[in-house]
This record gives sequence, C-alpha cells and structure tokens, in this order.
Amino acid sequence: MSIRTLPSTIRLAGLARHTPAWYNGGMLDLSSNVPDLDASHGDFMDDGYPAELSQAAFAAFDPDQYSAAELEAGRQVWRGRALDEYRSQVGLTEFLAEMTELGLPFGALGAGARVVRDEVRHTELCRRMLGILGGGHVIPGEPNWVRSDQRLPLRMRVLRTIVGSLCVGETLSVRMLNAARQRSENELAHEAMTCLVSDESFHSRFGWSLLEMLL
Repeated sequence: MSIRTLPSTIRLAGLARHTPAWYNGGMLDLSSNVPDLDASHGDFMDDGYPAELSQAAFAAFDPDQYSAAELEAGRQVWRGRALDEYRSQVGLTEFLAEMTELGLPFGALGAGARVVRDEVRHTELCRRMLGILGGGHVIPGEPNWVRSDQRLPLRMRVLRTIVGSLCVGETLSVRMLNAARQRSENELAHEAMTCLVSDESFHSRFGWSLLEMLL
C-alpha cells in the first residue's frame, strides 16, 4: 500500500501499523490511582518537556475538530505505540541491570539510565495522546515478552539487546517515526513524535557505540 492510500490515521498519528497476532493476549494497565506517586510521576514526566507538550497543551486539544473515524484511527495507533514503548521500557530496564552486572563503564551505565528514562516518558506521552483521543488506559497486549533469554551467557544477552533493540530496532524506529511525524497534521501529535524521534536517535547511537566498545 502506498503512502498516498493510507487511511486518515495520518491526520492524528502518522503511518498505519501492522497489528501482530499476539496483540490480543493479556492487558496492559497504565491507569494511575496512587496520588503521591502520581504527582511525582507527573513532575518527572513534565521536567524538560517543551511547552508544546505541557499538560496545558494536552488539555487544550479539541477532539471536535476530528471525525469519529479519525479519532478511532488515532486511538488504535497510539495504543500500539504505548504498548511498544512499554515493552521497550521493560526490556531496557533489564538491559541496564545486565550492563551493570557485566561491569560496563559508569558513563555507559549513565547513558543506559537515560535510555530507560526516555522509554518511561515515551510511554507516558503515548498514554496522554490516547487519553485526549478518548481512549482508556487499559490496553490489550502482553508487555513482558521482550525479556532476555536467561539461558544465555550474560555477555551474549547484552550483545543481543544491543544489536536487536538498539542498533537495529531503534535505528528503524527513528526512520518510521520520522516518516509519520512529517505526515501528521495535528500539532500535538507532531510534537510528541518529534520527542520520540529525538530520543530514539540517541538510543540508536548509544547502541552502535556500545557495540563498538564490546567487539
């Protein structure tokens, strides 16, 4: 299917995405109900965001500018993105622990901590986009399948994550998200994807630097 024939998803979220067969299994609950922790989480998320991604910017979104079909198309895409980002958060949190266990330099661990932080923030951005489009915070899908294979030696597990998730996965993600960003007509979605592209570009470079260091 050519880009010109893509559905109205483009207006709110960019390119359409394939839904894999395992997407219907399990549920991911991103709802919040612990006031003190929610406040800390919100402060952490908003720290460093540009004004275009502030809570006020999300509150100003007017869904009446879009048709029901466009809103549903947007919800489908941002549900998928939230699940993808949460999976990355799960896998890369474990990766940071494995990097530490392997004894990688402190600078590498600090950069790895930034990657984990980014994935948490990406999940929150997707959750906020989904919320303003009328979606709930409980998402069909299984977030835990990205865990590393504990039967493999530690160094091999680290290298597999570097190559698969960072060098390949994040490099492709940058290209795909940038294509979607360029076609998004909604300013808030465009800013959210600009944030994703910028961070995941760093994740890609981080992966290639780690690979060079370990080979």
